Amino acid sequence: MLSFMRQIRLAYPARQRIYWIQDNLSANWVPPIRAFAAANKTELVATPTDASYLNPVECHFSALTEFVVANADYLNWDAFGYALARHVRYRNGDRRDQRIAAAEQRHRITA
Repeated sequence: MLSFMRQIRLAYPARQRIYWIQDNLSANWVPPIRAFAAANKTELVATPTDASYLNPVECHFSALTEFVVANADYLNWDAFGYALARHVRYRNGDRRDQRIAAAEQRHRITA
């Protein structure tokens, strides 16, 4: 995760604060991640316990689960990786599939 944080940090000006929303998984709060955040103007924001629906990215995972993982029996990890990459390419394509939008909307909350 630390390399991903570095990559995101490089995408924004150093003077701009980044708010990094994450769940309470203990691996997300290890000292190296906290040290990186403190040194790089990144604020770690935890979602409340048992409230993953408050994390804005969760609605995308629910659609991914519905269209890639649910009721699937992949032969191996490569086949799963291929299906996952295919879904992401399709989801990020030029036209917006209404089924994916509906699955994401079911898990999105209004602020």
